[in-house]
This record gives sequence, structure tokens and C-alpha cells, in this order.
Amino acid sequence: MKILYLHGYASQYDPDSAKIKALSKIGEVDGPDLDYTQGQKNVFGTVADFAGYGDYDLIVGTSMGGWLASHACIALGTPFVALNPAVHPSKTLKKYVGQTVNYIGRAFRIDEETVASYSHFNTEGGCGHILCEEGDEVLDARHTIQYLEKSYGTTLVPGGSHRFESLADHLDLLKYTTHICSVIWGSEDSDDG
Repeated sequence: MKILYLHGYASQYDPDSAKIKALSKIGEVDGPDLDYTQGQKNVFGTVADFAGYGDYDLIVGTSMGGWLASHACIALGTPFVALNPAVHPSKTLKKYVGQTVNYIGRAFRIDEETVASYSHFNTEGGCGHILCEEGDEVLDARHTIQYLEKSYGTTLVPGGSHRFESLADHLDLLKYTTHICSVIWGSEDSDDG
């Protein structure tokens, strides 16, 4: 299985992270470094350009990466799993307008116009699963589940944090999501073991 991983806001693709290591147990993982300060159109362009280099079986995204996975799913025809996804980024990113720092301490800036460019989580036409940890201190996990449960399969996991700490415990669900979406979409060539 080939997995496209989309990281969250103020983060970067880190092949040594716990999530990437967990995903590596079920497939080959890669992903782009995304700059969410560039707005929705540019972020989509980065993913489209990057994804052109590989044929992916699954998209996995965390936070803003989960939001992005819901849209990339449609463009790439690839199922997704969103971990603690942002569902209304044009609202939740407002608190970051101005100068801020990323998780490794590098300063950057995002403006109101860029924040406003982000649409809501895609709820139509995609195939995927939403995984939220109740301990998410950034986004309301219960709101996320309630907002998305009519469109996707959802799982609310006790404990955890916004970084989604229990991914290694849910790898079978990721493989199942890939399989069930291939059945729904009618592409029986998915053999993900």
C-alpha cells in the first residue's frame, strides 16, 4: 500500500515522527511539506503536484492535513483517513492571524485573507473515515464527530491529544477504509492485505 501523508498547520513532513513510523507498518509513506500560509489554492496545488509522482492507495492527514485529505480525496480519487481534522479552518485559524511560530520554533505569518480562503471540510463525494481523540486540546472532537458522522464513518477514541497519539492502534481500520472505499468506488484492484 502507498500512503500520502498530509501534516497539519505549523508542522512539516517528518519521516521520523511516530505517525509516519506507524503508517510504515502497513505501507510506503511519503508526503509534501505544506505551507498553509499560502492559502487553499496554493496548498491544493502543492498536493496535486506532489501526488503526480505517485499512485496512492490512501491519504492520511492530521488536523489541517485531515481537512486537506477530504478535498484531495476527490481530486485524486483516493480514500482518506482524517485524524483530529479541522472542519472549519476559516474559523479555527483566525486565532493564528499575525506572527506566530511553528512547532520547531520557526517564525511565520498568516493574514486574514489567507485564513478566509479556506473552505469547510468536504462532506460530499468522498470516501473516508474520521478518527478523533477525545483529549484533543485544540479542536472539539465531539463537534467534529457530530458534524461529519452523516458523511463518513467516524471513531471517537478515549484520551489522546491533538497530535493523535494512538494511530498505531488503528492500522487495521486504515486498511479496512482503503478496502471498503475501493468496493464502493468499484475499483477491485486494491489488494491491501
